Amino acid sequence: MKRFAVLGLGQFGTAVAENLVRYGAEVVVIDSSDERISEIKSQVTNALVAEVTDRNTIISLLSEGIDCVIISLGPRIEASVLATFYAKEAGVKEIIVKANSPDHAKLLERVGATQVVTPSETQAKRVVTRLVRPNVLDSLPLADGFSVWEVKAPRRFIGKTLRQLDLRKNMRLDVIAIRHGGNASENSGELEGIPSPDRELRQGDTLFILGREKDIAKIKE
Repeated sequence: MKRFAVLGLGQFGTAVAENLVRYGAEVVVIDSSDERISEIKSQVTNALVAEVTDRNTIISLLSEGIDCVIISLGPRIEASVLATFYAKEAGVKEIIVKANSPDHAKLLERVGATQVVTPSETQAKRVVTRLVRPNVLDSLPLADGFSVWEVKAPRRFIGKTLRQLDLRKNMRLDVIAIRHGGNASENSGELEGIPSPDRELRQGDTLFILGREKDIAKIKE
């Protein structure tokens, strides 16, 4: 499991940190508020009261084996830009930052952000899902705990038919569509709805799977 750092404990940052902890991840949090740190310190690996614009503190912390940093600093545009730059200097490979506007997003990307997101609790949960399950591309919540999950076909599925995998019996999951080729982020490629049980999965296939989160967790790359 990767080591994560969350800078800023507003609604978005707190939601990310708490969801990462639920997945069993090692999480370090930083915020300038003693109150916010006190509320979460018992849940996370380490909690530090510090200002994210303190270059030496941030670089020192992020240089200690942090694989991914999530930066969420509300309206503090200058602070988020500096924190992103410091994370880049520290050598963090994955830098996810909350942006307040399209121009803010462009600036963050220029100084080192690898992903820019919008501020919402739903988005926070999606970010965490992608971090702890890289083969899950997206999800659409339905009712009664069910969602439709967009998942890259794991290597162990390649060359096997849906009948051979029998995901309904083995994992309580249903493949409702398959996209082959194209770019998943652009929703391009050939889409095959209600695929045949004899459909053999190929390299580059994206599966659309109906099921619960606890069951989709069984599909690992």
